[in-house]
Amino acid sequence: MLYSKEIDIIIFIEQGKGIQLNYLTFISAVILTISLIQGFYIIHLNSKSVPNRLFFMINICLVVWLTGASLGYVSQTKNEVLFWFRFSTFGYIFLHSFTLHFCILFSGQKKSNRFLEILIYTPSVILYIVSFFRLIVFSDFVFDHSIWIGIPNFNSILFRILVLQYVTYYILSFIILIRWGIRAQLKRDKRNAFTLAISMGITIVLFNLEPFILPFFTPYKTIMLSPNFGFIWITGIWISLNRYNFLAKNETIIKNILLDNMESYVVIFDAAINHIEMNKKASTLGMLDFKSFFFTQFTGDLIKMSRKISIPTNTGTRLLEYRVNTIRDSYNDIAGFVLIAEEIEALSGMQSKYKITVREFDVIKMIVSGCNNNEIAEKLFISLRTVKTHITNIYQKIGVNNKVQLLAILSQYEY
Repeated sequence: MLYSKEIDIIIFIEQGKGIQLNYLTFISAVILTISLIQGFYIIHLNSKSVPNRLFFMINICLVVWLTGASLGYVSQTKNEVLFWFRFSTFGYIFLHSFTLHFCILFSGQKKSNRFLEILIYTPSVILYIVSFFRLIVFSDFVFDHSIWIGIPNFNSILFRILVLQYVTYYILSFIILIRWGIRAQLKRDKRNAFTLAISMGITIVLFNLEPFILPFFTPYKTIMLSPNFGFIWITGIWISLNRYNFLAKNETIIKNILLDNMESYVVIFDAAINHIEMNKKASTLGMLDFKSFFFTQFTGDLIKMSRKISIPTNTGTRLLEYRVNTIRDSYNDIAGFVLIAEEIEALSGMQSKYKITVREFDVIKMIVSGCNNNEIAEKLFISLRTVKTHITNIYQKIGVNNKVQLLAILSQYEY
């Protein structure tokens, strides 16, 4: 004999009304997957950093919480719901503890110490142990035709203690991030702090709005959507990762800044001559086949190679003088190559730069070709005095005193 609740479930499934549950499960699965990827990516950036490890644990808490929620949405019996709710307990009980600890260390407020860790985590450990023996957040779960409804345990002392703890922790975390953002000297740190604080603040409000605030003040019945609001927190983190080098090693940040501020074109290749990194200057060359242009005479071991090459771009042709150096590892094997190129301005570019006349430019070309004053006068069919006058004017315009200095300036141009 079937109970009425079991009949409701069977009818619900047979009529195909479970789409809403599938959507909730799908959304939770997507968010937990992104959160898991973020966690491992942060560890990959710097596995020795304590803030990075704490942030990894924040993501793990979200993953555990979302896993319990996504599977709880499709549960067919109360026992299954209870199982997945207990499974997710670690996530929502320790999430705020790891968050506070992370914010303290990440903002540079204090160094990690044993007393601080005990003070932060002891309440969560006690509540987690108690959760094995009784429900803390919800007193019961009811299947309401289309979805499981959680009944908040408002009258429980333990529930009130948990709410007081995590609200206090999140408020402290928010204040720490805002305070750090105000005091930070670097714009990157300021934006990082405010991005994290705003995304976390919005997430925390939504964490509490759907399961507790609305049911307490209105007839609304919670369907336990709160862990899915973690996508706002995740979005804020992605912004910090992509724009502000969130939790990256200092040496990585410095390397990127140095590369991007170099006036030269810098491209780094692996041992197979696949370009793996370039600075902003080199990126202006567009979708260039670097291997074809710069390694046409590659022999497999370049100690040093220096050449000039003309590169077609969207804005015209650029003349580059470049060199390629081989990078070797500690075993003396080739690890890759680094290309550094400088743009060479054509000699004609100097004419407009220094406002050289056509006749003066003819004189300059004669000087470059090695002609003396008499030879210049003979080839240009002008007097020796006129040649000297032109040379004097050239010196004044360029700012040099003799031919040696003039030739040094001209060496910077292609002719």
